[in-house]
Amino acid sequence: MQLFLPPIYSNGNCFELRMSDEQIREIITKSEFTDLSIGIMTAYTSNGKALSAEEFIEKFSKDKCFISAIENNIPLMNEKMQEITKLIMETPEKIINSNSVEIFIISDIRKEAILKQMKNSFEMLLMPLAQ
Repeated sequence: MQLFLPPIYSNGNCFELRMSDEQIREIITKSEFTDLSIGIMTAYTSNGKALSAEEFIEKFSKDKCFISAIENNIPLMNEKMQEITKLIMETPEKIINSNSVEIFIISDIRKEAILKQMKNSFEMLLMPLAQ
C-alpha cells in the first residue's frame, strides 16, 4: 500500500504549536499549556486587535445565533472526536516518498499535544456555552 500526503493549507494557527518537540514535552503537563489551548489567536479582530478564541467566544457568548450554532454542533463534534483521535494517532511519523526520500510528518508528542489542545478547547470553550 502506498501512502500519499494530500496538500494541507493552514495559516499555522489552528493548534499554535510553533515550538519544538522538546518545548512541547516541557510544557504539555503544565497549566501554561491549558492556557495556550484556550488562548489560541483567531483570524478575527475587534477594534484592530486580534482576538483569542477565548475573547472571540466571550464577545459572542450572548448572541443567540452563535450559541445555537455551538449547541447544534456539539453533539456532532462529540460523536466525531473518536474518529479524529484515531486519524491523528494513525498518522505516520514519517514516510518515504517516490524518490526514496524520508519525509517527517509528525512526532508522537505533537500528536499528544494536538489531541490535548483539541480536548481542552472543546471542554473549556465550547461545552460551557451549551449548558
